[in-house]
Amino acid sequence: MRLFLIRHASVEYTRDSATNRYIDLSSRGTTQAVQMADLWEQPIDCLYSSRLPRALQTIAPLSAKVSLPAIEDSGLVELDYRGDAALFHTEIVGNRDFKFKGGESIDEANHRFFSTLKKIAERHPASAVAVSTHGTVLSEFCVQQFGFPKDFFFTVSYPDIFEIEYTNDAGFNFIRRVVDFLPETSENAHIICSK
Repeated sequence: MRLFLIRHASVEYTRDSATNRYIDLSSRGTTQAVQMADLWEQPIDCLYSSRLPRALQTIAPLSAKVSLPAIEDSGLVELDYRGDAALFHTEIVGNRDFKFKGGESIDEANHRFFSTLKKIAERHPASAVAVSTHGTVLSEFCVQQFGFPKDFFFTVSYPDIFEIEYTNDAGFNFIRRVVDFLPETSENAHIICSK
């Protein structure tokens, strides 16, 4: 089965963004989500999304295009920082168990995200599934599963798309970064090299 992992489009980050998990897409992000759906050519059998607004808003135009609802799954939400995200990313370099009071460690979030993707993959063994999610959990999944560089989080764009496959025998395999579905308005536009 195929999974398209989508990092949400642009948001307006503020000082409290790490503790306010319910932020919306910016106007730029809304435009990006529409453009991504317009560019999408891959058949999709099912859609999943984090329940957080920015992920749902990112996949909404694609949902409308393919006439499928997005199934919300709390296992796809962003790491629960409960503190300063920049400080968190600095601290975990030397201590992967680091977490703010009431929040998650990077390993806890990665285990949750991996388990959720595996459950989705096993539920839809012969399908193509789009999954709208977040930068930290998505990039950490790529680091742990596919050997991406440890600082990969800092190179993931808004939005970004990664195509992977899952088989019961081999588990998850990386296929490609789907640059042909990314809008021209994406940050880190240098990755859009196939247009």
